[in-house]
Amino acid sequence: MTAAQLCDLMVDSSTLSATPAAPNAGDAIALAVTVRNLGVISCAAAALTIYDGAPAEGAPLLGNVAIPALAPSQSASLSLNTTATAGTHLFRFIADEAQLTLDADRSNNISMLQLFVPGSSLSDLLITSFAAAPNPAYAAEPVTFSASVRNQGAPSRSTDYVLTSGSATGPVLASGSVPALGAGESAPLSFTLAAPLATTTLFLTVNRSGQVSEYNPNNNTAQLMLAVNDPGLVATGSANPSSAGPATTVAFTVRLQNTRANFDA
Repeated sequence: MTAAQLCDLMVDSSTLSATPAAPNAGDAIALAVTVRNLGVISCAAAALTIYDGAPAEGAPLLGNVAIPALAPSQSASLSLNTTATAGTHLFRFIADEAQLTLDADRSNNISMLQLFVPGSSLSDLLITSFAAAPNPAYAAEPVTFSASVRNQGAPSRSTDYVLTSGSATGPVLASGSVPALGAGESAPLSFTLAAPLATTTLFLTVNRSGQVSEYNPNNNTAQLMLAVNDPGLVATGSANPSSAGPATTVAFTVRLQNTRANFDA
Protein backbone atom coordinates (compact mmCIF):
# COMPACT_ATOMS: atom_id res chain seq x y z
CA MET A 1 0.00 0.00 0.00
CA THR A 2 1.07 3.60 -0.59
CA ALA A 3 0.75 6.30 2.07
CA ALA A 4 -2.35 7.60 0.30
CA GLN A 5 -4.03 4.23 0.84
CA LEU A 6 -3.44 3.94 4.59
CA CYS A 7 -5.18 5.07 7.76
CA ASP A 8 -3.83 8.12 9.61
CA LEU A 9 -4.29 8.61 13.34
CA MET A 10 -3.97 12.24 14.41
CA VAL A 11 -3.90 13.59 17.97
CA ASP A 12 -5.88 16.82 17.63
CA SER A 13 -3.91 19.43 19.59
CA SER A 14 -6.83 21.87 19.45
CA THR A 15 -8.82 19.52 21.71
CA LEU A 16 -6.19 19.05 24.44
CA SER A 17 -7.45 20.00 27.88
CA ALA A 18 -6.95 19.54 31.60
CA THR A 19 -9.91 19.73 33.95
CA PRO A 20 -9.69 21.70 36.16
CA ALA A 21 -7.51 24.01 34.07
CA ALA A 22 -5.75 25.48 37.12
CA PRO A 23 -5.44 22.64 39.63
CA ASN A 24 -3.63 22.64 42.95
CA ALA A 25 -1.19 19.92 43.94
CA GLY A 26 -3.13 16.85 44.97
CA ASP A 27 -6.24 17.68 42.95
CA ALA A 28 -7.76 15.03 40.72
CA ILE A 29 -7.45 16.13 37.08
CA ALA A 30 -8.77 14.75 33.80
CA LEU A 31 -6.48 14.99 30.76
CA ALA A 32 -8.52 14.84 27.55
CA VAL A 33 -7.96 14.84 23.78
CA THR A 34 -9.64 13.77 20.56
CA VAL A 35 -7.96 11.30 18.20
CA ARG A 36 -9.04 11.35 14.54
CA ASN A 37 -8.54 9.08 11.55
CA LEU A 38 -7.53 11.29 8.60
CA GLY A 39 -6.78 8.32 6.35
CA VAL A 40 -8.77 6.61 3.63
CA ILE A 41 -9.09 3.22 5.32
CA SER A 42 -10.12 2.22 8.83
CA CYS A 43 -7.55 2.27 11.62
CA ALA A 44 -7.42 -0.79 13.84
CA ALA A 45 -7.83 -0.38 17.59
CA ALA A 46 -4.72 1.01 19.27
CA ALA A 47 -3.72 2.81 22.46
CA LEU A 48 -3.14 6.40 23.49
CA THR A 49 -0.19 6.70 25.89
CA ILE A 50 0.18 9.77 28.08
CA TYR A 51 3.49 10.78 29.67
CA ASP A 52 4.40 13.49 32.13
CA GLY A 53 7.38 14.70 30.08
CA ALA A 54 9.59 13.16 27.40
CA PRO A 55 9.60 9.34 27.36
CA ALA A 56 13.16 9.30 26.00
CA GLU A 57 14.27 11.13 29.15
CA GLY A 58 12.58 8.65 31.48
CA ALA A 59 9.37 10.61 32.05
CA PRO A 60 6.74 8.65 33.99
CA LEU A 61 3.91 7.00 32.09
CA LEU A 62 0.61 8.27 33.45
CA GLY A 63 -1.44 5.62 31.71
CA ASN A 64 -2.90 4.13 28.56
CA VAL A 65 -6.33 4.75 27.06
CA ALA A 66 -7.83 2.45 24.44
CA ILE A 67 -8.40 4.00 21.00
CA PRO A 68 -11.26 2.15 19.31
CA ALA A 69 -11.11 1.14 15.68
CA LEU A 70 -11.84 4.27 13.64
CA ALA A 71 -13.35 4.45 10.18
CA PRO A 72 -12.16 7.21 7.82
CA SER A 73 -13.06 10.68 9.21
CA GLN A 74 -14.20 9.11 12.49
CA SER A 75 -12.88 10.38 15.85
CA ALA A 76 -12.81 9.34 19.50
CA SER A 77 -12.75 11.60 22.56
CA LEU A 78 -10.49 10.11 25.21
CA SER A 79 -9.54 11.05 28.78
CA LEU A 80 -7.31 9.89 31.61
CA ASN A 81 -7.70 10.69 35.30
CA THR A 82 -4.57 11.43 37.33
CA THR A 83 -3.40 13.51 40.30
CA ALA A 84 -1.83 16.94 39.90
CA THR A 85 1.70 17.36 41.24
CA ALA A 86 3.52 20.64 41.76
CA GLY A 87 5.58 22.05 38.91
CA THR A 88 5.41 22.86 35.22
CA HIS A 89 4.36 19.81 33.20
CA LEU A 90 4.51 19.11 29.47
CA PHE A 91 2.16 16.17 29.02
CA ARG A 92 2.74 14.11 25.88
CA PHE A 93 -0.17 12.33 24.20
CA ILE A 94 1.00 9.63 21.75
CA ALA A 95 -1.35 7.66 19.53
CA ASP A 96 -0.28 4.11 18.68
CA GLU A 97 3.16 4.35 20.27
CA ALA A 98 3.56 0.59 19.64
CA GLN A 99 3.04 1.24 15.89
CA LEU A 100 0.43 -1.48 15.46
CA THR A 101 -1.63 0.34 12.82
CA LEU A 102 -0.92 0.99 9.14
CA ASP A 103 -0.44 4.70 9.75
CA ALA A 104 0.42 6.94 6.80
CA ASP A 105 1.82 9.84 8.85
CA ARG A 106 3.21 9.31 12.33
CA SER A 107 4.36 12.93 12.67
CA ASN A 108 0.83 13.87 13.79
CA ASN A 109 0.54 11.06 16.33
CA ILE A 110 1.85 13.20 19.19
CA SER A 111 0.65 16.41 20.84
CA MET A 112 1.70 18.19 24.02
CA LEU A 113 -0.14 20.10 26.72
CA GLN A 114 1.61 22.39 29.19
CA LEU A 115 0.17 22.71 32.67
CA PHE A 116 1.47 24.62 35.68
CA VAL A 117 0.56 23.38 39.16
CA PRO A 118 1.55 25.60 42.10
CA GLY A 119 3.49 24.11 44.98
CA SER A 120 1.81 22.72 48.06
CA SER A 121 2.53 23.23 51.73
CA LEU A 122 2.14 19.45 52.14
CA SER A 123 4.56 16.64 51.30
CA ASP A 124 3.89 13.78 48.91
CA LEU A 125 5.88 10.57 49.30
CA LEU A 126 5.90 8.29 46.27
CA ILE A 127 7.45 4.82 45.81
CA THR A 128 9.15 5.04 42.41
CA SER A 129 10.65 1.52 42.35
CA PHE A 130 10.33 -1.75 44.26
CA ALA A 131 12.25 -4.94 43.50
CA ALA A 132 13.40 -8.23 45.06
CA ALA A 133 16.50 -10.31 44.34
CA PRO A 134 16.60 -13.17 43.76
CA ASN A 135 13.11 -13.50 42.32
CA PRO A 136 12.15 -16.32 42.04
CA ALA A 137 13.71 -17.64 45.24
CA TYR A 138 13.65 -20.85 47.25
CA ALA A 139 11.77 -21.07 50.54
CA ALA A 140 13.83 -19.60 53.41
CA GLU A 141 16.46 -18.27 50.98
CA PRO A 142 17.63 -14.72 51.87
CA VAL A 143 15.93 -12.18 49.58
CA THR A 144 17.05 -8.56 49.39
CA PHE A 145 14.31 -6.01 48.81
CA SER A 146 15.18 -2.60 47.40
CA ALA A 147 13.02 0.45 46.78
CA SER A 148 13.26 4.15 46.10
CA VAL A 149 11.05 6.78 47.73
CA ARG A 150 10.70 10.30 46.30
CA ASN A 151 9.14 13.35 47.89
CA GLN A 152 7.34 15.37 45.21
CA GLY A 153 5.85 17.86 47.65
CA ALA A 154 7.06 20.14 50.44
CA PRO A 155 9.93 18.94 52.70
CA SER A 156 8.94 15.98 54.86
CA ARG A 157 9.98 14.71 58.25
CA SER A 158 11.17 11.15 58.87
CA THR A 159 8.45 8.50 58.76
CA ASP A 160 7.97 4.74 58.57
CA TYR A 161 7.68 1.97 56.01
CA VAL A 162 6.19 -1.52 56.33
CA LEU A 163 6.30 -4.66 54.17
CA THR A 164 3.12 -6.72 54.33
CA SER A 165 1.89 -9.97 52.83
CA GLY A 166 -1.31 -10.44 50.84
CA SER A 167 -2.51 -6.84 51.02
CA ALA A 168 -1.40 -3.39 52.18
CA THR A 169 -3.09 -4.11 55.52
CA GLY A 170 -1.90 -7.72 55.78
CA PRO A 171 0.58 -9.24 58.26
CA VAL A 172 3.69 -7.09 58.70
CA LEU A 173 6.87 -8.89 57.64
CA ALA A 174 9.33 -6.00 58.01
CA SER A 175 9.39 -2.34 58.98
CA GLY A 176 11.83 0.54 59.10
CA SER A 177 12.22 4.28 58.67
CA VAL A 178 12.23 6.64 55.71
CA PRO A 179 14.56 9.62 56.28
CA ALA A 180 13.44 13.23 56.10
CA LEU A 181 13.33 14.34 52.47
CA GLY A 182 13.51 17.79 50.89
CA ALA A 183 11.33 18.76 47.95
CA GLY A 184 12.29 16.58 45.00
CA GLU A 185 14.67 14.40 47.01
CA SER A 186 14.75 10.59 46.91
CA ALA A 187 16.01 7.97 49.35
CA PRO A 188 16.83 4.27 48.85
CA LEU A 189 15.40 1.53 51.06
CA SER A 190 17.00 -1.90 51.41
CA PHE A 191 16.37 -4.86 53.71
CA THR A 192 16.73 -8.65 53.63
CA LEU A 193 14.21 -11.32 54.63
CA ALA A 194 13.89 -15.08 54.29
CA ALA A 195 11.64 -16.07 51.39
CA PRO A 196 8.21 -17.44 52.39
CA LEU A 197 7.17 -21.03 51.80
CA ALA A 198 5.01 -20.20 48.78
CA THR A 199 4.65 -17.57 46.08
CA THR A 200 3.28 -14.40 47.69
CA THR A 201 2.26 -10.88 46.71
CA LEU A 202 4.12 -8.39 48.90
CA PHE A 203 3.16 -4.77 49.54
CA LEU A 204 5.52 -1.96 50.54
CA THR A 205 3.84 1.06 52.14
CA VAL A 206 5.52 4.29 53.25
CA ASN A 207 4.10 6.62 55.88
CA ARG A 208 1.50 4.09 57.02
CA SER A 209 1.58 5.75 60.44
CA GLY A 210 0.55 9.10 58.90
CA GLN A 211 3.43 10.95 60.56
CA VAL A 212 3.83 13.04 57.38
CA SER A 213 0.89 15.11 56.15
CA GLU A 214 0.52 14.45 52.41
CA TYR A 215 -1.59 15.89 49.64
CA ASN A 216 -1.80 12.51 47.89
CA PRO A 217 -1.58 9.48 50.19
CA ASN A 218 -2.86 7.19 47.41
CA ASN A 219 0.62 6.66 45.90
CA ASN A 220 2.26 5.38 49.08
CA THR A 221 2.05 1.66 48.25
CA ALA A 222 3.81 -0.54 45.68
CA GLN A 223 3.51 -4.28 45.23
CA LEU A 224 5.40 -7.18 43.68
CA MET A 225 4.96 -10.90 43.28
CA LEU A 226 7.73 -12.93 44.92
CA ALA A 227 7.79 -16.33 43.23
CA VAL A 228 8.99 -19.27 45.32
CA ASN A 229 10.53 -22.21 43.46
CA ASP A 230 9.57 -25.81 44.06
CA PRO A 231 12.62 -27.24 45.89
CA GLY A 232 12.21 -30.56 44.08
CA LEU A 233 13.07 -32.63 47.14
CA VAL A 234 11.03 -32.49 50.36
CA ALA A 235 12.28 -34.08 53.57
CA THR A 236 9.93 -35.12 56.36
CA GLY A 237 10.82 -37.01 59.48
CA SER A 238 9.70 -38.50 62.74
CA ALA A 239 11.23 -39.72 65.99
CA ASN A 240 10.22 -42.79 68.02
CA PRO A 241 9.64 -42.14 70.81
CA SER A 242 8.75 -38.50 70.10
CA SER A 243 9.94 -37.50 73.57
CA ALA A 244 12.57 -39.22 75.69
CA GLY A 245 14.74 -38.79 78.72
CA PRO A 246 18.55 -38.98 78.98
CA ALA A 247 20.22 -42.15 77.58
CA THR A 248 17.01 -43.32 75.87
CA THR A 249 17.46 -44.85 72.42
CA VAL A 250 15.56 -42.87 69.81
CA ALA A 251 14.95 -44.05 66.24
CA PHE A 252 14.75 -41.32 63.61
CA THR A 253 13.00 -41.92 60.29
CA VAL A 254 13.56 -39.52 57.39
CA ARG A 255 11.49 -39.62 54.21
CA LEU A 256 12.62 -37.87 51.02
CA GLN A 257 9.94 -37.06 48.46
CA ASN A 258 10.69 -36.03 44.86
CA THR A 259 8.12 -33.37 43.91
CA ARG A 260 9.36 -32.99 40.34
CA ALA A 261 8.87 -35.23 37.34
CA ASN A 262 12.62 -35.42 36.89
CA PHE A 263 15.24 -34.97 39.54
CA ASP A 264 19.00 -35.02 39.13
CA ALA A 265 20.86 -36.08 42.26
